[in-house]
Amino acid sequence: MFKSKYVLPISLGVALMLSGCASNSPSAPTKVSTPDEFLDASAQELFSTVEKVYKTEYFALGIPKGWKVLSFDNAKLASYISVEKEDHSTLVTIRVAKAIRKNVDESCQLAIEGFKSNEVQLSADVGVAFGTCVVEGKDNEKDVALWLRQYDDDNSTYSINYTGSLENVGELLSYLVGNEKLMQLMVRPL
Repeated sequence: MFKSKYVLPISLGVALMLSGCASNSPSAPTKVSTPDEFLDASAQELFSTVEKVYKTEYFALGIPKGWKVLSFDNAKLASYISVEKEDHSTLVTIRVAKAIRKNVDESCQLAIEGFKSNEVQLSADVGVAFGTCVVEGKDNEKDVALWLRQYDDDNSTYSINYTGSLENVGELLSYLVGNEKLMQLMVRPL
């Protein structure tokens, strides 16, 4: 049975799959590295302390002790991983999907409406800044957030959404490496 803490991440994931998002960001990287490039020696060293590494064409995530993978798929423009802290305090989903919305503003507005329909108390600073949609709020006293970007060159959407403390999210994301597009998403929030 799903608890309320799963409703928002699942509904956001579905919204992202259905809506995608677009960014007219002029700062899209000119070159996007492949796994052979972003999984270099420093990534291998980073992953030496984790129990398992999940790899896609777009990113690799090491799973540290105390975390478990709930779902994973490595399809082209449909890659995702959902990871939960074993004490159920934090849930993180990293997703790369095909965008079907015209721009990041439309997709961000849709995400905001989704948060509101789930009765999330939104923070004052929601919206698009520097090409990244950031939606943050509180759901039953837990932090919830969505960070999202889209790139026109391949019509892709990169997103991270979470429920739980940013400290826990930061712990997990410290084991995330990826191509330049994913790293651009990471720059703003962290």
